[in-house]
Amino acid sequence: MELVKYDWSEDYTVHFDKAEFLHNVDPGDLERLKELGVDPNKLDNGFYIHNPTSYPDSFKIDKDTEFYIIDHSTAKAIKVSEDEFIEHYNKNKDALYMLEDESFKLIKVMEIYLP
Repeated sequence: MELVKYDWSEDYTVHFDKAEFLHNVDPGDLERLKELGVDPNKLDNGFYIHNPTSYPDSFKIDKDTEFYIIDHSTAKAIKVSEDEFIEHYNKNKDALYMLEDESFKLIKVMEIYLP
């Protein structure tokens, strides 16, 4: 799964830094961990974030883009408005988000739950 850290701009563009989020129980992730030389048995929290580079990329957001944040009382994602998402993001800039795109148009932005 690819995740991102990103910043908002005034022109409805999301600038982000790509990373990989790997679990120690997913067969595909176990293979990737092996490729990276990471022992899955030594992951204290069960996951590993691989971010070898820090380069910006961009997507456009529009009125159809969906936004989700984690409700920490239930550990589940809830759909919110763009304004609610931006307010949440500004208070949680260290959180990670999964972006779903189609032809460089942002379809969905979802905060990832990190235990």
